[in-house]
Amino acid sequence: MAYKMSNIDQLITLEAFLQGHPTIKYIPPSSPEYATARKPFNGACLDNPLAVVQPQSPSDVAALVKHAKLNKLPFTIRVGGHNLEGRCVVQDALLIDLRALTTVTVASDRKSATVQGGILQNELANELWEYGLATPKGEIPSIGYVGWATYGGYGPFSSHWGLGVDQIIGATVVDPTVI
Repeated sequence: MAYKMSNIDQLITLEAFLQGHPTIKYIPPSSPEYATARKPFNGACLDNPLAVVQPQSPSDVAALVKHAKLNKLPFTIRVGGHNLEGRCVVQDALLIDLRALTTVTVASDRKSATVQGGILQNELANELWEYGLATPKGEIPSIGYVGWATYGGYGPFSSHWGLGVDQIIGATVVDPTVI
């Protein structure tokens, strides 16, 4: 794969940054994992990101977004990767893959749960089921729950429990303007 000089410079800068953040998994284009790690749900989308990074914590996400913004590095966020146009993977942009962020913490009163941004709908449903709980979700289990819910969240349980967006009672947002 041929790279423009700016891509090489961006990779060098990214690799230097990642040395100070050893918990972030780094998958460069030279890695045998790259082809699988970059692939969106829509296999017809052939864009190649600059690299794929997999943060392991919310603070890793914040650090990556801050780095990208400070270095004018375009980036995308991916969970399930189901956008039909494949917008989660953009040519020469850093792909921040949130799939390691799947923790669900059910409140002691069992009336709410804290959900990390990388969880898929089937994973959330399975976690909640262990507590005898449920939430509206879509029909495709491999779609990222947070993205689905924030886009409205229509699904087979919406007529009974409301939309996915109706279930959100709070959020922690990574805002690069205040980082």
